[in-house]
Amino acid sequence: RKNPCEARLPGGESQQDVTKRLEPFIVDCLERQKAPVIIISHLSTLQILYDYFLGTGGMDRDPFWALLMPPGSVIQLTPRL
Repeated sequence: RKNPCEARLPGGESQQDVTKRLEPFIVDCLERQKAPVIIISHLSTLQILYDYFLGTGGMDRDPFWALLMPPGSVIQLTPRL
């Protein structure tokens, strides 16, 4: 059985590709922020970011794509400095 994170439509990205592409942005930009940041993006990108910062992913937990994020919702994450 193939990993759904590796599935890719022709000419498109897999969720694994998106996660790898987001890594430098997370490390270089988001993790160093001390002021509020607003991110407006596609659902899958928001789910990956939310999963990363909450640490909800892992082998024994639901995958990031199972995170419920109603359209038009606003989620606030407060950094622990």
